Amino acid sequence: LGSLSISDMRDQGYEPIAITSHLGRIDTSDPLEVAASVQALGESFAFTKMGRSPARYDTADLDRLNAQALHVMDYASAQPRLQALDADLGETFWSVVRGNLNKFADVVEMAKVVRGPIQPVIEDAAFIEAAAGLLPEVIDETAWSAWTNAVKAETGAKGKALFMPLRLALTGQAHGPDMAALAPLIAQELHVGLAAMAGITALLEVCGAVLGASAGRWLPRLGLHRALLLAVLALALGALGASFAHTAGAL
Repeated sequence: LGSLSISDMRDQGYEPIAITSHLGRIDTSDPLEVAASVQALGESFAFTKMGRSPARYDTADLDRLNAQALHVMDYASAQPRLQALDADLGETFWSVVRGNLNKFADVVEMAKVVRGPIQPVIEDAAFIEAAAGLLPEVIDETAWSAWTNAVKAETGAKGKALFMPLRLALTGQAHGPDMAALAPLIAQELHVGLAAMAGITALLEVCGAVLGASAGRWLPRLGLHRALLLAVLALALGALGASFAHTAGAL
């Protein structure tokens, strides 16, 4: 293992049960899976299960076991550690995000997504504007399916072209928890953020029309860059973003 010690593993965020499961089952006939407990691991151990060839230590296996340990960790076990990281947003939050954790500390970024503000990634402002107008008033576990179906019917987008722009705009991340489960947790951010982005886009379009044909030669290049920056600012300042959307609608 070279300089890799148990304390190094702890500092790198590996769970004790992942480490012991790895060491207890490596090069045995047992599947290399995380054990329910150290006691269960000990009870299943037998020298007759050990192979004769040298054991091969692979940190990729340890990473996989660590993720497994987190994916099945109950809220009661996680809650004190969530509090210590200022990421205790309740049992529902933990149930939604734990399946996407590789290290426990990853939950901090997940909490930021739920709390907001986030830095959205917007590649097609017109698409997000159209989607914002179709957002259901009530955001529950059925809202994501209903919303994406409505956006699909309106824009013709489907598959990755439908889901990825929405995920990026709402979370700023290309990967993460199931959006159907995450949407109720970010309902307020979702309403305010999309309305702000749609309002800013409309406001920029009005400005472009007022500037006239002569400005049309440079506005497309400058406008898109400014639109993205303004969208990020609006999400960061929630209420200000909502006022942008209201102003744009009045114009």
